[in-house]
This record gives sequence, structure tokens and C-alpha cells, in this order.
Amino acid sequence: MNFLHGKIRSAVFLFMAMILGIALSLLLSQIIWMKSDELRVKAYTEMLLKHAEAVASNITDALHSIEKTSTLDCSNTTIQELKKIVFTYEFVRDAGITTNKRIKCSALWGEIPSSYEFSGSNTTTKNKVTLWQNIPSYAIANTLIDVSTKNNVYVVTAQNAFSAYENPPNDIHSKITSTDDSMIMHSIGVEQKNPHSLVTSSFRTCSKLYDICITSKVHSNIFSMPNLGTILFLVFLGSALGHLTWYAAKQKNKQKNSIESKLKTAIYTNKIDLEYQPIVHIKTGNLRGIEALSRWHDESLGTIQPDVFIRKIVEMDLSNKFNQNTILNSIGECSNFLKQNPKLYISINIDCEYLIQKESIFTLTSTARKYDIPTHQIALEILENSTTDTSTLNSKIDTLRNLGFKIFIDDFGTGYSSLAYLSSLKFDKIKIDRSFTQAAGTNSPTASVLVNINDIANTMRTLVIFEGIETTLQKEAILAFNPNALGQGWLFSRSVPLNQIKQNY
Repeated sequence: MNFLHGKIRSAVFLFMAMILGIALSLLLSQIIWMKSDELRVKAYTEMLLKHAEAVASNITDALHSIEKTSTLDCSNTTIQELKKIVFTYEFVRDAGITTNKRIKCSALWGEIPSSYEFSGSNTTTKNKVTLWQNIPSYAIANTLIDVSTKNNVYVVTAQNAFSAYENPPNDIHSKITSTDDSMIMHSIGVEQKNPHSLVTSSFRTCSKLYDICITSKVHSNIFSMPNLGTILFLVFLGSALGHLTWYAAKQKNKQKNSIESKLKTAIYTNKIDLEYQPIVHIKTGNLRGIEALSRWHDESLGTIQPDVFIRKIVEMDLSNKFNQNTILNSIGECSNFLKQNPKLYISINIDCEYLIQKESIFTLTSTARKYDIPTHQIALEILENSTTDTSTLNSKIDTLRNLGFKIFIDDFGTGYSSLAYLSSLKFDKIKIDRSFTQAAGTNSPTASVLVNINDIANTMRTLVIFEGIETTLQKEAILAFNPNALGQGWLFSRSVPLNQIKQNY
């Protein structure tokens, strides 16, 4: 049932991640689209302003050229001069002479009937030019013209002045206005019906030379039929992004829940517990010491066997931190018990690699001093280790023994050079591995080896502790060849919390 619930939760999370990915992909695309529109409308508006300034400059220059003519009458000479100006200036359609808002004559039409008079919307610029916008033509019926007048001269703006901009992108609309927006000089493109839409971007810029401003708007939305292919691609991209996010989160959660991750957290948060197994005089059952043993229980992984997590600790290069924690915690927990029982000792398993580190002796001595525990009540159990330099290890052992600590060799008989260890290093006790102890009382060759190991230890005047005693038969067999032997194992007690040791002994 939990497995099914986990699958459902995973599927729901995947669905939500894909929906969120699609929404995020579309949202970001629309933002990018609008930002692109902002840049596009700005570039278009600035380009249009430059053109509008070119038109204004062309018309202004034409007006100045007319004013410079020798006479401002409507003689043939003046008409010819006016024609030259019309043909010279690109954005001028016609030019002529005025009097009191009435046209006297033009370059293209000669004398104009006195009945025509300028009327309609107009504005005067800072350059003293009056602009007449969309007024009736004096020459062609039913047409409108744009006229610029100054003093007694005028020019008509060519209809094609903005022809290059008459067909802008479908989504852009621009207005060329006076600076106060009182006059719309020209309108380009189709104005959208919804100018306040969230997908509308606008830009306004004004000329520093002329009374001209350009205001452009772009009304564009990625969510439209022409962009259907793009939208479908974004949906696919968003769903892929959501799936990738789901997978990454799943892997991260998997890694977070891995034994390596949890073990590292447990070590650095001091969540590895300690239990203690009695070391007794086998014949009398009297307590002689206790061995501190690490135990780890995780809420999701359950109880992890020591050989599993200790191997992981070595693989993850966390041995130093683990050994340091074990020293601090075990001596701290047992300090009162040791003070109340000065003839007992605590035995702590220490990795050889940690023992040869500089900080190991400091940690041991400072912790013993902190809890006021005599060093002879602290025994260090080390494993045979083929990678540790014997001379370096021997130096450390001599230093520790001189400081009063006891040194045991643990699981004797399982290493690659047990006899070499006994001959080259100085130990207070050897602990014979359970694989030999459990052969006691049988006719197997291993039982004979057990007796021989005991004889060798006696010859070297090294005390022996037999590990893993589980049956009375094993106990009696060991006492037969070593009446004063020390031992530990389930026959006497499993590893238990310190309080149970206090209660039972």
C-alpha cells in the first residue's frame, strides 16, 4: 500500500511539475516576446524620427530658398525659381507665394484664384513655421494636402514623404505629432482596438531640432494562431523541463535518503548510539570491563548492522570523525560509572589510521582529563591492519602505554600477520576472534588452533580475552585450558545500554 501511495505521489508530482514547466515556459516566452517588441518598437520609432527630421529639414530648407529669391511676385522668373526649388527638394510637392493666408501663385499651377484661403488645423513651430494639416487642396478637388508656411512663402509636403514607412509591420502603429500632441501630422499603420492590452508596448521620442514627436505602439501576443507551431514547441519544451525537474528532485531525494547521505548526517549530528558489552572473568562471572560498541538506527532505513555502516564509514573517509566521536561519547557516558568502579575499564575500538594521527593522543588525553578518568581505565582496541606502518604504530602505542592507556589487539587471528603483530608490537591483551572461540569444545582443527593461540599468548605473557562465547560448552572448554580466562559474548550478555550494565553488575 505504501508503495502504491508512493507511486501515486510521484505521478502527481510529475504531472504538477510538467504543468508548472509548461506555464513557466509560456510565461517566459511571452516576457521575452514583449521585451523583443519593446526593442523592436523603439528601433522603429527612432528610425522614423530620423526620417521625419529629414523631411522637416528638407521642407525648412525649401522655405529658406524661396525667401532668398530676388522678388516675391508671381512673375515668370519667380515661377521658374519656384519650379527649380520643387524639383530640387525631395519631399516638396509644390511651392509658392502667399498674402494674408491666400495663395497668389505656385510653381506647378501658376496664379491661384483669389477665392482660395488656408483654413483648418494649424500650429506654429519654434522655427516660426506654420503647419497646416490635411487642408483641402487648391489644385485638385477632393484631396487633402499638408502645407508649411513662413512669412509670405509656402511649400506643400510630397505625398510620398513617408511612403517608405506606409507599410509597417502589421502590429505597429505610429503617430507623428507636435510636441504638445495638439496636431497629428501623420499616422502610420493600423491602430489596435485594445490599446491598453497587457501585450501592448509603446515608445515615444521627440526631436531636439524640430517640434516633432513620434509615438509608436506594438500590439503583439505570442498566443495567436500564426504562432501555433511555436506554442506547441513551447508546450513540449515546458513539459520536458517539468519532467527533468521531477527527475532531478527524485534523484536528489533518493540521494538524500541513501545510506551514505544518512550515515554522514548521523556522524556529524552525533546520532550514532553506543551500547556496552560486559567483559567478565569466565569462571566467576565477575565484571572486569565493558566494550563500547556503536549502534545505528535510522527512522527510514531501520537498524543497520555495524559491519555494514563501519565499512561505509571507511569507504567514505569518515573514520577520523567517527573515532573521535566514539572516544568523546563513550568516555563521557561512562565517566561516573568508571569513577564508582575504579577497578573496571572501558574498551574502545580505534582504527589504526586514526591512532597514528596527531590529534588522536590529544583527544584521548584531553577527554580523560576533562572527565577526570585515570588513563589505566581506558583500553584501546585496534585491528590488525596491513596498510599501517608498523614502526609508526609501535611509536604511538609506546606513547599511549607510557601515558597509562591499555592497548588490546582486536579479532586476533583474522589478520594477515597475527604473529608478526604479537612479536613487533606491545599489547596488554589480545582478543581472540569469535571464529576461533566458537570452535571450543569441538574436534575441529580450529579448536586445536585456539589452544595453540592461548599457549603462544601465555609464552609472550599477554592476557587473553575470548570473544563470542555463546554456549556453556564453549565456556567449559575454554576454562579447561585457561581457568583464569576473560571473555565476552551472548552467554553473559548482549550489548546493552549503560543503565542495564549498572543494574546487572
